[in-house]
Amino acid sequence: MATKGVSDIELAIAAVVRAEMGKRRLSANKFAKTLGMSQPALSAKLRGETKFGIQDLVDAAEAFGLELSYLIVAAEKQLASDPSAIFGLAAEQKSEANESQQERDQDTP
Repeated sequence: MATKGVSDIELAIAAVVRAEMGKRRLSANKFAKTLGMSQPALSAKLRGETKFGIQDLVDAAEAFGLELSYLIVAAEKQLASDPSAIFGLAAEQKSEANESQQERDQDTP
């Protein structure tokens, strides 16, 4: 389930960025300065309210000492293995909707 035009993969990327920030004990304020954006702008991206742009992700990967592809592949793996971890409520709502659809499908002759 997307949030305000933000897709599941974009939510997963935000989750990976949050996790990498946590591993490095980077505050949103400090990391926002590293990326050249305001702390509120970064926080909106981390919450999935707005999207990370490609340059944002390039800068984030560089700041983490990672390849851009790592962020994307880690997000894809997270999405495939445990979608509920990417963004609790959004994934939970999607899961509930899928369960409801499966129940309806089973009841249909």
